[in-house]
Amino acid sequence: MKIFLPTDFSKQSGYAEQVAVAFAKMANAEIHLFHSVKTPVDWKKISTKDENKYPEAKKQISDAKVEMDAFATKHKEIKVTRDIGYNLAHEDIPMFAEKEKADLIIMGGHGESGYDEEHLGSHSRKVLRNTRVPLLLIRKKPAKTLPLKIIVTSDFDEKSVKELRKVADTLSFLKPDLHLLFVNSPLHFQNSDETEKQLHKAAKLIGVAPSHCHIFNYRFIEDGIERFCELKKADAVVFISKSKKSFLGGLNYSYTENTAEMVDVPVFVFKA
Repeated sequence: MKIFLPTDFSKQSGYAEQVAVAFAKMANAEIHLFHSVKTPVDWKKISTKDENKYPEAKKQISDAKVEMDAFATKHKEIKVTRDIGYNLAHEDIPMFAEKEKADLIIMGGHGESGYDEEHLGSHSRKVLRNTRVPLLLIRKKPAKTLPLKIIVTSDFDEKSVKELRKVADTLSFLKPDLHLLFVNSPLHFQNSDETEKQLHKAAKLIGVAPSHCHIFNYRFIEDGIERFCELKKADAVVFISKSKKSFLGGLNYSYTENTAEMVDVPVFVFKA
């Protein structure tokens, strides 16, 4: 397993680092540590001599290398590789994560303007929309670094159920207590018997007991997910998300982003 860990060395990135280290130890995984520096020129193409024309960028890159080396030294028991990108972070992260064939991105949920525990920042929203790699957003300091009870929410149509197998495989090292959740709202209402069939089919695929299949009636999907997580004392939530164009009763990126701001637990995002 390879964990892609973007960092800007902020407090919130530190939360993501804690979780990544815990996951890596459990899964015997490699961590690919990544940092972006937006340089005024194509840094890979300029000479060492020309680098001196841009002292601020050169210092940022040098400082980042020191921080990344310190992380690797601190966690010698884990294989840590390092890389720096030279564009905006939300552009670099999806590209480099796919290039590295990462299994999971773990990152803080803050914006380009800095640290804010209460909101999912523009930086994180853009990465969420643009990456196909499963993503774990850590917006607040997690109560537990190893989630035990995880709520998986989706519309559980055929496309989403196929992605559910990937969810189970990716998170298998955690040995989680998985619960499948369908929030039935007036805007995207489904009959209970139809939804139960979909849920039980999905549950059978990944070995989840029927008693862990839940239909939760709530006026708004986001509020329903938040409330259900509170009632179940969930440690994390998984969204099987779809593009904005494909939403009808499913969870599109906007629903995922909005709910990620509301819940107090780490959020996994998989793309159907």
